[in-house]
Amino acid sequence: MSKKKTLEELLKEVMVPESEQFYLIPNNWSWVKIGYISDVVGGGTPKSTVSEYYAHGDIPWITPADLSGYEDIYISRGKRNITAEGLNNSSARLMPKDTILFSSRAPIGYVAIASNELCTNQGFKSFLPSKAYITRYGYWYLKFAKSFVEKLASGTTFPEISSSKAAKIPFPLPPLPEQKRIVERVESLLGRAEELKQLIDQTKIKTIQRRTSVLAKVFRGQLTEEWRRRNNCTETADDFLEYIQKEKKASNSKKKAKGKKDSLSVFNEPYKLPEGWKWIQLAEIIESSTYGTSAKTNDSNDGIPVLRMGNIKAGEIITENLKYLPNEHPDIQTLTLEENDLLFNRTNSYELVGKTGIVRKEIAGKMTFASYLVRIRLYQKDLLAPYVCAYINSNEGRKLLLAGATQQVGQANINPTKLSYLPIPLPPQKELQVILTRISRLDKLEKEFGQLLKMDNNIETLKAAILNKAFRGELGTNNLEEESALELLKEVLQEQLNQ
Repeated sequence: MSKKKTLEELLKEVMVPESEQFYLIPNNWSWVKIGYISDVVGGGTPKSTVSEYYAHGDIPWITPADLSGYEDIYISRGKRNITAEGLNNSSARLMPKDTILFSSRAPIGYVAIASNELCTNQGFKSFLPSKAYITRYGYWYLKFAKSFVEKLASGTTFPEISSSKAAKIPFPLPPLPEQKRIVERVESLLGRAEELKQLIDQTKIKTIQRRTSVLAKVFRGQLTEEWRRRNNCTETADDFLEYIQKEKKASNSKKKAKGKKDSLSVFNEPYKLPEGWKWIQLAEIIESSTYGTSAKTNDSNDGIPVLRMGNIKAGEIITENLKYLPNEHPDIQTLTLEENDLLFNRTNSYELVGKTGIVRKEIAGKMTFASYLVRIRLYQKDLLAPYVCAYINSNEGRKLLLAGATQQVGQANINPTKLSYLPIPLPPQKELQVILTRISRLDKLEKEFGQLLKMDNNIETLKAAILNKAFRGELGTNNLEEESALELLKEVLQEQLNQ
């Protein structure tokens, strides 16, 4: 017969050694191994080929998949139930309400609280209700401690937390009144952060919808309909196109080269345009189109930055995660970028192919571009480049553009020839200037939208910071005059010894 442990011996076992503690906590808290203050229960799966274990079952059975994307604190059931026979013929165990469910593999760290009796599969290590902690305190701590707990995992096929390791998870134990205050403060702060996130999400949706709606009107001439009426315009797109043709001839003359005939195709007008507008093909306004460099690049930050597919967003060029070409590389001379050049993404996924960015003044002459991009240089590019860029990235432009895309092993491709066939709704020159003012306003909204995206990320960071402070005793709720958590721990352990 084994000797019964004393309270002091049990206390020594339950306390987490200083070297294994995750971080510092207040003096009236204690780092304890969670398995000493709560029973750790695994799960099980009844044999799937036995229908009697599942058919018409009324016992809720939870798997990690049931918690994927699950945001509620409590869960009552998953996608499947099992029968009493299935429960009795597996290692699954019926657990009481307020059990904390913690997924221990594939993946580690999903957390929920049982709102009624239920059981789980073997992908969980669950913690039964305890007199040592408030259930919601345990829930929020385990949500927060995911990254710490993952480091305790082992396994070759996929990481897993065993029952023995789950029992040794370090748990910061405050006095019960402090646990209650922490839960109230955490849920209040997280609630406010979530309200702000929802407001941001709604604003983002409205911003996208507004941009889509406005651009649809822009390229149908509807947005400037009132402007045309007030100004009694007689100028036409043909006048503008004639001006472009003169520029084209003058340019070819300077180059002492015969002008290349526009590469055009027969197409049906996608929709009716206002009087004075004209459907053209992009080839009619392209001065040149050039593939980027296929030379090997490096990460040295030494040389000329090379823009790649990932740097092209809808209308913008993002100068992040750049590669470099040596300064002396010959491609740098031939593949220069000028202000208002367009960079067209010719090969990518179906969702991203065709995305086009415009070269702004701040990067002109300072970067080059890679072979999956095409540099499009337009005549009258100060006017036409912002307009064409917005059009190609709009719903209207992309529908027509993607109609000419070819698919190859999960990738879509639009070569410069097919791009040149793209129908463009061309307005008169003066009206185009008015349109660009409207598009500029949209671009400003788009930048504000980008700030919202950053704020959205900041909110997730804020949520993490709230939990981080909560379980370090830094929310301003801790009262050092209250009875220490050590006394609470002694009471719980003494009760275990008396059983």
